[in-house]
Amino acid sequence: MTRAKSNSDVPADPKQEFRRLLRASGWSQAEAARQLGMTPSALSQIVRDNSPVRPSPVTLRLFQLLLARENQAGTSPSPRPSAANPGSASWVNDLCQELNQLDPGIRETVLIKLLGIVKAAKRSQGGSQK
Repeated sequence: MTRAKSNSDVPADPKQEFRRLLRASGWSQAEAARQLGMTPSALSQIVRDNSPVRPSPVTLRLFQLLLARENQAGTSPSPRPSAANPGSASWVNDLCQELNQLDPGIRETVLIKLLGIVKAAKRSQGGSQK
């Protein structure tokens, strides 16, 4: 006998559910892609509003299971070790890799805002560090 799918098994909008899971994970798009075994480009297509690409039910279930595993372990999802340790030199490479995966127009906007944040942080330190 086959089990009928209930309405709760299938999200009304798979793209919205995927975005919700991404926010809940706390992962960057690149880290989520790595965790889900997909390319950053494929993940970006799922997340992008103007893209017709939708996540498969299998991908949504995998994402849910990954987050459940993290919660059962008693830890919150964390970024790769080098990103979690700003003292290590590889955080620069991680940041550059993340930025390179953005569309050029979005990357420029992010870099301008990041530069503003860095300048504000330097001012809050009293300008003592350059």
